[in-house]
Amino acid sequence: MIDLEDELGLNQNFPSVSTLTRLFRGLPETRVYEPNRPLSVREIKADMAHDLWQIDDMGAALYPGLGHMGLLNVKDVSSRVQTGIFFKEYTHCREHPDTKDYVKMLRGAFKEFGMPKSIQSDRGSIFKENKCKSPFPTHLHLWLVGLGINFQHARAQRPTDQAVIERTHQTIYNQVYRTVDYESVEDLRKEGRKRMDKLNHRIPCASLGHPPLIQNPDAIHSGRAFEDEKALYKVERVADLLEKMEWFRKVSRAKTFALGKRVYYHSNLKRGQQIKIRFNAETMNLNCYDDKELIAEVPIKGVAYEQLTAFFDTVF
Repeated sequence: MIDLEDELGLNQNFPSVSTLTRLFRGLPETRVYEPNRPLSVREIKADMAHDLWQIDDMGAALYPGLGHMGLLNVKDVSSRVQTGIFFKEYTHCREHPDTKDYVKMLRGAFKEFGMPKSIQSDRGSIFKENKCKSPFPTHLHLWLVGLGINFQHARAQRPTDQAVIERTHQTIYNQVYRTVDYESVEDLRKEGRKRMDKLNHRIPCASLGHPPLIQNPDAIHSGRAFEDEKALYKVERVADLLEKMEWFRKVSRAKTFALGKRVYYHSNLKRGQQIKIRFNAETMNLNCYDDKELIAEVPIKGVAYEQLTAFFDTVF
């Protein structure tokens, strides 16, 4: 490697980083690396009931007579109240729940216990775009934010961040899966619901010494009613979240780029070009930059309520 300082001398004016970038861009020997812009992790403390819920699913298990079944749970961290449970039918052992499964479970939990302030998940692909260094929020993330619920991911390599919900998986599995033979999936789901009620009202929690709703009766409802979902959803909340972020994408041969499972086209884009993308909340446009120069603006897709919920409502 050539040392420019030795070759040209200390008194020479060296080219700037941006100049060198323009010089070498496009050469076959040059590889462009995408800048890293991970989703921020906010550590939210669960001081009061319904400050923070944890959500997760348990891997598929083969249950006699029913085939492969999966278990989705949601639990309040502070009060230990189980706010949701859902058994999912699978066709094979490697299948996982999708967005519509979590939305279905959460809608039921919101109607019964009200909406929490925040929800936390692990870093699975359904909750976080993991194949990109500058991920766009998932449909589930945007839906929750639009409803006024903070959404956060557990920290990487920190399984204890999800300890409450992981313990819940074990409890439900031991008390429901291993105790009774079920004739149908519906029977299993009814038993799961009964077990949830017993855990909340009758069975003492190890960390509390009493059943959660006996120890903390105010946890029966968060005080944030879930009645008219469409009226509750505010696209301005989503816009505020997106305006704080930026993304980097490589333009395809068709002069398109993908963001949030949506494809965007603009004639000003160049094939193979790496662009920086920012969101403008005033215009509701995605602004595309080449270095610091604005080169294209395209309307954002899929953040209005009807567009977003169509992704998981039409398959119910």
